[in-house]
Amino acid sequence: MGFHKENDFNWEGIEKVDYKTASTDGPISFNKTDRHTLVGDGQNTSFHTRYFECDGGGYSSLEKHAHVHVVIAARGKGVVIVDDEVYEVKPHDLIVIPPWAKHQLVNASETEPFGFFCIVDADRDRFQTLTREEVAEMQKNEKVAKAIRVHEKYWG
Repeated sequence: MGFHKENDFNWEGIEKVDYKTASTDGPISFNKTDRHTLVGDGQNTSFHTRYFECDGGGYSSLEKHAHVHVVIAARGKGVVIVDDEVYEVKPHDLIVIPPWAKHQLVNASETEPFGFFCIVDADRDRFQTLTREEVAEMQKNEKVAKAIRVHEKYWG
């Protein structure tokens, strides 16, 4: 079906799931974040559109990969880290994350949700977490060090 009625950033017929599968025994790269795949496999498109929502204190994975992301903030306020830059975003702000850029999206609020749409190629590579050395290098930048979030089980 091509129509999904939205109600408070939930869409009829579209499942809300954990952002990434997390294991208590392996790496955990995100916190308090859900994903809705709005346009995805089986819909005969060359792109996927997903909606992510970080609860208060939530954040996406600190990661890198070969594909481009187009991110559009939808609600709340967030921080987007891209390599050594930190951007404060609000609804309708747009950011294009280039290939292999180290990046993370973080909710700027402890109480309100931060939601954003993400558009990516349907055919894309799997994300890669960063090494301890890469994270340490990023944290040399004071603004990045304040914004970045790394779960205690990020490296497993």
